[in-house]
Amino acid sequence: MSHDFKFQLNWSSRGPLIFDKSRVLDELKRTIRDVNNFPKAGIVFKDVTPVLLDSKLLAQAVQLMAEYDLEGPGMHTQDDQGRRLH
Repeated sequence: MSHDFKFQLNWSSRGPLIFDKSRVLDELKRTIRDVNNFPKAGIVFKDVTPVLLDSKLLAQAVQLMAEYDLEGPGMHTQDDQGRRLH
């Protein structure tokens, strides 16, 4: 019995990654699980494992985060005029 595993990534078969941001955000809210009182009482742990298992949703989430960084304030240092300092 052969244990050879071949993996081919073919983006053309999936089509372009185009999506509605609000639909993706809604899907993320539905997919991310709340685990109450973990790791201790009063804490709500956000389990993102289901997102990691859904390759399409994960790709859309990553794209949203990248777009936010390009469009929004992100975690960049800003001067007193609100301009980014790199």
